[in-house]
Amino acid sequence: MIVRLYAAIYQHVDIHFHRRKEECIHRGLELVCAEPFDSDGKLTDIARAMLISEVRARVKETGFRMCIVLAPDRALYVEMDGSVEESNEPPHASLEGLDLEVYQGGDIPTRESLSAESEDREKSRFPGHPENEDV
Repeated sequence: MIVRLYAAIYQHVDIHFHRRKEECIHRGLELVCAEPFDSDGKLTDIARAMLISEVRARVKETGFRMCIVLAPDRALYVEMDGSVEESNEPPHASLEGLDLEVYQGGDIPTRESLSAESEDREKSRFPGHPENEDV
């Protein structure tokens, strides 16, 4: 799964399906599904519905758009309004010679936590600036 944090800044989050809850080790996005894949190795309808439902919840919780990458030419973009758009163009790590920043793993931040972190970083870069003084 790819999380769009900002324009040209993305986070990669692994998706793991487990047959039993006891198998979960709390990394990436973990779902419990008895039969997540069919005989061709593709997601079953039940697993796909579970995945989309969980990603919709994460989009709503975090405030970030997300993309479920199913194959090199298949992706599901989950938008802020909960809609899901199928595409044959998943996000990738470069765009016409420009490198995109991709963070690997970790928890998905919220828009608020990134804004606060960015503000703190700016204050530390310019100490003593009048705009950085706490009121």
